[in-house]
Amino acid sequence: FNQSKDSALYITSFLFVGMGVSSPPAGWIIDQYKKHFLGTLILVLIMFLSFSFISFFPLALSKTMLCILFFLLGVGCSYQVPIVYESLKQLPDKYIGLGSACCNMLMMGFGSFYHFLIGNSLEFFSKKTTLVYAYQKTFYSIPLGILIGVMFFISTKTFNKN
Repeated sequence: FNQSKDSALYITSFLFVGMGVSSPPAGWIIDQYKKHFLGTLILVLIMFLSFSFISFFPLALSKTMLCILFFLLGVGCSYQVPIVYESLKQLPDKYIGLGSACCNMLMMGFGSFYHFLIGNSLEFFSKKTTLVYAYQKTFYSIPLGILIGVMFFISTKTFNKN
């Protein structure tokens, strides 16, 4: 991103700010309107679009634009709140703790697998090209993974209708 180390740390911190600021209201708003699927889909699409801009146009983005995109990326990452909340509402009260632990375990499992793929992509591409291009190609794989996740999420809605 042609940024100093301090600027890079500052810019990426906006992801955590976006996630922290948006998670409680996103869950509340989605629950108030009873649009869990649509709300979650919107959050994931925000995540996809912001990461796509960051991945495909890194040198064309100013520091301010990167901060905004990382903030939006954090907002998109709050999709986990309505998913866990909606999942836990399906359980009897006495199983909420166990259900919460299982949701967390599943998300961490998918996250670990996804980050494993990212690491292996970086290793694979770094053997074939320079490290800069390896990072770039690996970054391109992240929006693709998000898009695959979105398609899977949409397919669960279709599957549940049948």
